[in-house]
Amino acid sequence: MFLADIATGPAWYGLDDVLKTVLMPADAQAQMRVVIWSIRMPSALMAVVVEMALATAGVQMQTVLNNPLASPFTLGISSAASFGAALALAFGLSFIPVAGVRRLRLETLVLISLLSSIPAAFVGTIGFVGLVAPHIARMLVGEDHRRLLPASAMIGALIMSSSSTVAKVLVPGAVLPIGVITAVTGLPVFFYLILKGGRETW
Repeated sequence: MFLADIATGPAWYGLDDVLKTVLMPADAQAQMRVVIWSIRMPSALMAVVVEMALATAGVQMQTVLNNPLASPFTLGISSAASFGAALALAFGLSFIPVAGVRRLRLETLVLISLLSSIPAAFVGTIGFVGLVAPHIARMLVGEDHRRLLPASAMIGALIMSSSSTVAKVLVPGAVLPIGVITAVTGLPVFFYLILKGGRETW
């Protein structure tokens, strides 16, 4: 899906050509190399990294709150943290490590804030992936966080790359907001969790 995301756009490329250009850019045509490496690759990588972060934050939030309906945006953590991240980026400040945090729950909330705020400062709020990806991962690998965290990150990246691809091909000549696609994907899962009684689904 990552390659499909790079391949789609106003100019369509075959997956084989994209893979060759990614692996051997020096051998590719100049125009294709510029389009793939300078235009499409950064946004495709951003999509993967952002949703890996949000999916990981979603797992942590659901665990800390013991609530399957929690996401990185629960309690307003993402919004408040993204404001701080935007200020830091604007004024060239660096994030100062939190010292003296002893309780695991507080440490996890700090981690969730960082995982949510940095992506949101660059791409804005993208909902539902941090809610949906952890549940899909749980169905596949169970509750052991040694497997659950990486699985959630990979599924989040898969959802985001797929959503980015769909956003570019659904309406010819237009690129839909990715948040619309993720909402269409996430809403049915959200309602399913509510109808099943939330905690009973764990």
